[in-house]
Amino acid sequence: MTTSDLLFIACVASFTTVAAVWDWRTKRLPNRLTLPACGIAFAFHAIVGGWQGVALATAGFAVGFGVLLILWLIGGGGAGDVKMMGALGAWLGPERTIAVFLISVVLVVAVMSISMLFRFFTRGAIDFRRRYLQRPSAAAANGRSASSRRLDRQGWPYAVPVAVGTWMILTWGFLH
Repeated sequence: MTTSDLLFIACVASFTTVAAVWDWRTKRLPNRLTLPACGIAFAFHAIVGGWQGVALATAGFAVGFGVLLILWLIGGGGAGDVKMMGALGAWLGPERTIAVFLISVVLVVAVMSISMLFRFFTRGAIDFRRRYLQRPSAAAANGRSASSRRLDRQGWPYAVPVAVGTWMILTWGFLH
């Protein structure tokens, strides 16, 4: 393993750890975290891989940002998640970014399914139906921003499963 490989792993692991902790505590991912991470990724790849590195970072950014932008536009997640995946994509490149996205989706579905089952068995069917199956009334949504309503629906900060997925991909790459 080269020095650039170790630096790459240290930077990606640090970024995803900080993002996960920040998102867990505040339910927000600020620009002061995501934008520098993206810029550093482009600089790293330019130094290590030249124009091919920049092309890899650009393709990864486009995949990460693009997939999460679509989800954000239809009401899933926040703008910070979009920028985080763009920055992470710039680090990982397109193939690893897709793998991290797929792993994170599986993790979210698994955790939310367990959470919903737990709620069903501990609080009953009526509470479960009210929480998960009924649409919010106009009165409940009135006067609240879309981002506020989006936070209510968000059960698990998305940076957490993204970080876990990233660590899995990095570990897999290190072992093979």
